[in-house]
Amino acid sequence: MCKHEEGKISRNKAFLVLHWRVKATAKLSDVLGVDQSRVNELYGTDDQTYELKIKYDKELLNQDDPIINNLTTEPNPFSSTCKLRFESTLDGIAEIEFSNQAGQTIAKEEMKLSKGINFWQIDQKILPHAGVYYYRVRAGQQRLEGKLIKID
Repeated sequence: MCKHEEGKISRNKAFLVLHWRVKATAKLSDVLGVDQSRVNELYGTDDQTYELKIKYDKELLNQDDPIINNLTTEPNPFSSTCKLRFESTLDGIAEIEFSNQAGQTIAKEEMKLSKGINFWQIDQKILPHAGVYYYRVRAGQQRLEGKLIKID
């Protein structure tokens, strides 16, 4: 907190600092209930209007919270197409990497995540031959791994 004279807020000084963690992505205006009837201003007891600036500190974000939950493959084994089904706790980007049994990377893809249930379609063009494949999904700091079996 900053020191201030009674009724006056010094410019470039923090008057109120809030720290909180969130479990999901949302617009700050929605979380705070800011709409057209509310503006980003502070009002001092000196009848002056002061600009309100809202910032967030990325360092406070909890990088350990999982983004992807309940990851399943449908069907597995598969012959032509397979889906990865999972729930995302927020909007963002995920990357998937496929490798063969020798550990060689076969393919990499990116996907835009939407909060809620997501499906990642895996086509036979990505994994053209019958066999065992491994996948690694990365979203933020989270890493998930699994195995797919392709049959003819």
